Amino acid sequence: MHTPVDPTTVAEATTRLLRAGWHPIQIQSLTLLTEREASPKEIAIELGLTKAKAGYVSHHVKALVERGLVKPTRTEARRGANEHYYVATAPLIISTEDAQRMSLEERLVFTCWIVNCLSHDFVRAVEAGTIDERPDRHLTRFPMNLDEQGFQELVEEHDRVFRRSQEIQREADERLSESGEESMPVTAFVASFPTPRP
Repeated sequence: MHTPVDPTTVAEATTRLLRAGWHPIQIQSLTLLTEREASPKEIAIELGLTKAKAGYVSHHVKALVERGLVKPTRTEARRGANEHYYVATAPLIISTEDAQRMSLEERLVFTCWIVNCLSHDFVRAVEAGTIDERPDRHLTRFPMNLDEQGFQELVEEHDRVFRRSQEIQREADERLSESGEESMPVTAFVASFPTPRP
């Protein structure tokens, strides 16, 4: 079950993160910890790193803890050592203002990671058959040819849909906590970006 997230808190936390500087491992760790609880060792394995790199990941997770974006949840004894688990206090949301503070390379790193997460979600949903088990699911690809004003209007509309999605999550959290109903994992995404000319 997701913890309700205040958009203002998320925006402030993201701004602090970007101003303080960040590392791609921090973005990847924060994205994973937004979805579930995990230890640095588990994050290292999921990112395709060796178990030996768990200490490297742990360093970046602790940086996220210091910035208030991640919190520890529990500790388990594993072969004579303690394995610490964490979860995100808020997802990493990049606003237009935040993106303007980033370099093109930094934006590309973040974008590639999000696309990688989406690809992973699609593969899992296709393999499990959940992507089409409901006839009311929505999936649309809609190539367009726009002018500058049209692009700005499209981005603004997608921003509005995103904000409404956050409201839907908060409302669902309240109903789930009252009903005890099992939550349904759902991937939702909106995107609007220029593509190369043919």
